[in-house]
Amino acid sequence: MAIIPSREALIEPENHPPADREEPQQNYVLEYVYGYKMDHSSMNCLYLASGKVVFYAAALGIVMDPAENTQSFFGGQSKPGPQHNNRITCMAVDQDKKLVATGQLGRYPTVYIWDPETLSLKTSSSKIGLGEKKYFPQSISALAFSADGKYIAVADTSEEHKVYTFTVDEHEEKYSGPSQVGHVKAIAWSRSKDDYLFCTVGKKSVKFWYPLDETKTPLLCKLPSMGMTTDFFCVVFDNSGVCYTGGANGYIYTWDSSGSTPSQVQAHQGVVYALNYIPETNQLISGGADEKACIYSLPDLRVVNEFSFHAAVISVDYQREPERLLAGLADGQIVQIEVDQENYYQLLMEGHSDGYLTALDVVEDNVITAGEDNKIIVWSYNDHSAFITTAIDKNADKVTNTGNQSKYPDNQRCKLLTVNRVNNHIALAISNGSIQVREGCYTPENLVFKGMVAEGKQITALKYSFDGEKLAVAINDGNIHLFDCSTEGEYNLIGVMGGGEGYIVDMDWSTDGGCMRGMTNQFHVYFFDPIGVRLVDISPDWTKSLEWVTNSVKLTWSTEGIYPKGCDGEHIRTVTTTNKKDLIVTGDAYNSINLYRNPCRPGTKSKVLKGHASTIDCIGFSPDDTRMFSVAGKDRCLMQWKFK
Repeated sequence: MAIIPSREALIEPENHPPADREEPQQNYVLEYVYGYKMDHSSMNCLYLASGKVVFYAAALGIVMDPAENTQSFFGGQSKPGPQHNNRITCMAVDQDKKLVATGQLGRYPTVYIWDPETLSLKTSSSKIGLGEKKYFPQSISALAFSADGKYIAVADTSEEHKVYTFTVDEHEEKYSGPSQVGHVKAIAWSRSKDDYLFCTVGKKSVKFWYPLDETKTPLLCKLPSMGMTTDFFCVVFDNSGVCYTGGANGYIYTWDSSGSTPSQVQAHQGVVYALNYIPETNQLISGGADEKACIYSLPDLRVVNEFSFHAAVISVDYQREPERLLAGLADGQIVQIEVDQENYYQLLMEGHSDGYLTALDVVEDNVITAGEDNKIIVWSYNDHSAFITTAIDKNADKVTNTGNQSKYPDNQRCKLLTVNRVNNHIALAISNGSIQVREGCYTPENLVFKGMVAEGKQITALKYSFDGEKLAVAINDGNIHLFDCSTEGEYNLIGVMGGGEGYIVDMDWSTDGGCMRGMTNQFHVYFFDPIGVRLVDISPDWTKSLEWVTNSVKLTWSTEGIYPKGCDGEHIRTVTTTNKKDLIVTGDAYNSINLYRNPCRPGTKSKVLKGHASTIDCIGFSPDDTRMFSVAGKDRCLMQWKFK
């Protein structure tokens, strides 16, 4: 058998557009992000003075108008400019709700202070970079503005867990020192504009800081002796200078300026993740692991209102006119409650909430996503909403999870999905080696077929033929299992084909259904005969007249230019084309989406799109190419881009 390694299979097709190595004129701009990054920090979904909502996902600060269901972004620019280049880990809004600060992950993490209306930096100097030679903070863990908006407190996750104070306008460092109590989870300043005191909380610690007063040293508060000491997740001050902290034990503690705690109240069953203050009514609001948000009168901490949700509440905010409550939930949802309209619940955002978001496909006006959180979500990209969410499997297997990013077992985690364009069946590759086929995007809860294909192994590629009558399933043992799905409701194994070096990670069908091509993890390209169910072991010259339904195989004559000189190509994780076949689009391990003219010959220039903060795993297009969609594992969000 003749093996066809790497570039020996790069046969120039008979029909292709003329090669043009210039950057493409076409462009896509970020239109909408589906998802909410709810882990790593709390109090990360808040109201602005305009009534809009600010939160973050991936490397983007997101400003949402709930009335119009539209979004604008700090970041996501194709041109160089101020924007995060790694995952945002925390956020703060100033007391007037007109400025936002966001901090990120990274060896030299950055804090940006920006205007949510103009989406630009407050001043040209409103960028704070941490880290120096031999000192790597790794990420920003917490941020907070002083009451007068002149200063910002910052905590990092270095070995020293440093705490800083900078001026907001010129980012002049006024104070820095180790926390001496480990990881800082939250920061809050006194609400008095002439009192430059702030409090940090973390692992069994509550600490007061006086960054502008050299006569005072930081005060580590003495924790109550009653009961076991606890970790703290959130902190806020009221107008009278009293400090409130939320504990992992479900208690809210009150502290005076001397560091003593006059009272503690059982507020939630489980962790108190979120605390906020309502200055207009002198009330406190909390959110907890018991899936509740509560409003308290002060100073007695008596519950005056309670709201129930279906997941832990990790962020809370309140707006007086009109009267609304905003809650960020641990399952990736953002919910707004219209309190003055009989507590009407409005879902602002749905999202994936655990592990990696691994798969997407587009059919008609819908995008389908699935990942490692036991969710299949169908999105309407015209309405900017999720209209169906269903479980991958309602019954969890009692087996060890082979992944390290999700709490769900293998049978509830999806690796890949593909849609049959003829009958809209959705095929999913599950992490336990099985495949599922769902009825369609309007009834994804209906199971058509379920079967084990690769027990103890992993499915590495999945694709329907153009006529919708066959499904190819590639396994990491080097074989492709071919199923006949021409009979409604039946998926019958036709046969198994393989024999090359490595295992198939990408594959395409020819439009006539008579050929398949696949690329292995070792960058060998093979051609298969799905009718004879065999690997074709002759020269690939005969394929030059074929047209391909998709262009997922990363190494073809048309995609040779996507590989930088001297690069082995491992960083390129996904390749596709627009439906018009005028653009080749790649996603890479540098968190970039790259647009090229088709064909992309060596030396072709690209247009680079930013916004993701993780390796980009999947890219798809709407049928008319006016929308592009992308997902990147750790980001756990779906990004929608609009043709420009």
